[in-house]
Amino acid sequence: MKKYSVLFFCTIFMGCVNVPDYVPKVDSKVASIAITSANDSTKTTVRTLAGFVFEGKCQQFEEGTRLGNTLKNEGFQELHSAKIPAEKEITLSVIYGDARFNENRACNSTVKFSPVENHQYAAFLEVSDEGMKCSLSIQDETLKEVVSLSIPEYACEVQGVAPYKNMQPAVTEYDFKVQYR
Repeated sequence: MKKYSVLFFCTIFMGCVNVPDYVPKVDSKVASIAITSANDSTKTTVRTLAGFVFEGKCQQFEEGTRLGNTLKNEGFQELHSAKIPAEKEITLSVIYGDARFNENRACNSTVKFSPVENHQYAAFLEVSDEGMKCSLSIQDETLKEVVSLSIPEYACEVQGVAPYKNMQPAVTEYDFKVQYR
């Protein structure tokens, strides 16, 4: 079993890492993005969706990095529309996570693209095979066309480049021992 950073799961499930919201400067060139996700996971106790925007190789923007997150137990999840930098390449990470009795699963899809100023985008994260596959697509809603994406080999986390490959599941299993006294 692969080991994944406690900080990664903590960010997804507990929000225990204080990540500032992305708030553009007044004179910044911006676009907006709405993020949604659908999954086929069963027997979950909670599901979460989070969106982050980075510059370069997973560096946080001075203006913040978090686009939003939600925590509920539904197959369809949605984040409110958020502002993103425009007219330069950005890195977008959308992370799905869920929990079962003895298992936490997460999948991080990280892509790069260059938003156009004042355009509206729709990002859709499809999670399948019980959380073991994920893929992210983005539509330019202003032009009604699919956005061409660059897919980096490694995903982005809040603390930088992730120690795991992009769009690969992260699974933490817990072994329980019952003792009767």
